[in-house]
Amino acid sequence: MTRLKDAPSRTEIEGKIEKTNSEMEEKGEVLDKIASDIETVRHTFENLDMGGTKEGTEKLESSFENTEKATTEVFEEKDDELERVHQENNDFEGEIEGRRNSSESDLEKISDATAKIETSESIDELLKAKETGLEEIDFLKNQIEHVREAMEKSESTRERHKSRIHTGRRR
Repeated sequence: MTRLKDAPSRTEIEGKIEKTNSEMEEKGEVLDKIASDIETVRHTFENLDMGGTKEGTEKLESSFENTEKATTEVFEEKDDELERVHQENNDFEGEIEGRRNSSESDLEKISDATAKIETSESIDELLKAKETGLEEIDFLKNQIEHVREAMEKSESTRERHKSRIHTGRRR
């Protein structure tokens, strides 16, 4: 059974969610910049006249292929970093979900106890505990929703940038 010393504070939960959301957003912005770089490289290559010599044209084409390859590798590295953040976020969502389930179980036990107790003072105090339990469940549900919304936004951004990278790739 988790006890007070093992449980994170609401502030800690909110802080971790905020930090992770910020990290996902920043990594998404990096992917956007890299995808824009690749698009610029591709666009520039497509618009070259390449009217010089055969050797010069081959070297120029090779340089652009190497540039695109190197930039795509950087994109893949940064995409992997974002994927790791997503996994950490999924794990944390599971942890919060577990805490919510625990709070719901506690609330059920409080309700059962309230039904068995006959003194009004005890019932009044248990009703306060029940209210606290409901507040806790609402807080955790809201935090889970924040995590999911941020994940959906980040995943959508990630997929959009991956599509940009893989569309227009020269064979």
